[in-house]
Amino acid sequence: MKIRFSLLTTGSPFREAYSQGIRQLAAFFAVRYATVHEWLRAWQGQGLAGLLEGKRTGRPPKLPAVA
Repeated sequence: MKIRFSLLTTGSPFREAYSQGIRQLAAFFAVRYATVHEWLRAWQGQGLAGLLEGKRTGRPPKLPAVA
């Protein structure tokens, strides 16, 4: 599984920007405020495991994945 961002690694932009607040983080990562809020809730509730990409719903791809 992929991790959305390496948010908690030493020297990561997230760790440096964390103290600036959710709005600044959203601007830094070019995502919505609600997205950063969801990341923080997942991290607080489940730690690093909460940031793992889960299965996604939707239409399956037409082309097979290339190894």
